[in-house]
Amino acid sequence: SRQAGQDLHSDGLQLLTGPFQGDEVARRAHAEYFALEAQECSRARDFEGMKSWCEEGLRLQPKDPLLTVLLALAVYRLRDFERARSLWESFPELPDAAPVLRLIALDGIITTDMLRLLRGVPEPERSALREETDRRTQELLREADGLLPSLVLPFLSSRGGALVERGEVEV
Repeated sequence: SRQAGQDLHSDGLQLLTGPFQGDEVARRAHAEYFALEAQECSRARDFEGMKSWCEEGLRLQPKDPLLTVLLALAVYRLRDFERARSLWESFPELPDAAPVLRLIALDGIITTDMLRLLRGVPEPERSALREETDRRTQELLREADGLLPSLVLPFLSSRGGALVERGEVEV
């Protein structure tokens, strides 16, 4: 069967093979269940539901990187920008995070910082935040080199926003 665009093994096959799999496989499968449900909620634009699935999954699997990034996206969509930023900042503490999730988290930090700049941050914090955003977008693009274009496009958008904020245009 398929869920969220992914092939899933039948319940019978999972029950048959489950006892022979290690704890890590079982933990990952359990977290993926919550992540798939959260993604379905996201597709339906039910960000409260997405948040609930992620929070429940993280209650059971507290250090799951995918659930953490999905929760950050959910609370961002619910306009809780500070919590989203805090979740994205927690990524260096998650040793199992895939490199692409780390890049998404870095882009999330950049996005929330850009929002702060757009809303008006007083000097001297504004200059420091502008420079930090510039540095982070450069780092993001360096690390994203070689990824699929569909993954890199949002990062390019963040870089463009940082350049506009600095009053610069890169050719």
